[in-house]
Amino acid sequence: MEKLPVTWVEETRCDGFIFGTLAPLGTDPSRGMGMLEGPDGSRAALEWVVSPDGPYIMRLAGPGERDWGSYRLGFSRPVRAAEEMRENLAELLPKLRVLYRRFRVQ
Repeated sequence: MEKLPVTWVEETRCDGFIFGTLAPLGTDPSRGMGMLEGPDGSRAALEWVVSPDGPYIMRLAGPGERDWGSYRLGFSRPVRAAEEMRENLAELLPKLRVLYRRFRVQ
């Protein structure tokens, strides 16, 4: 995966993972795109939407040789600020960690 120019959102850092956005948070509170960087610097591409069905993760592609995939995330709340992104990611972080670990053992 190409190392895209992202803006890392320090407030989202948790257990070595950090979210980076391609557009300012809150541009569209119901959807967005970004990256999740793991503790080793490897990345996953993320597309997220607010979901009436609650939190979910759906694989879109990958993993590749240097990235752990591309995923659509369903969030339970809109994202207007960094704290809301952190809260939404915290709901999915246990499952995202599993995807990251699977990539690491390839």
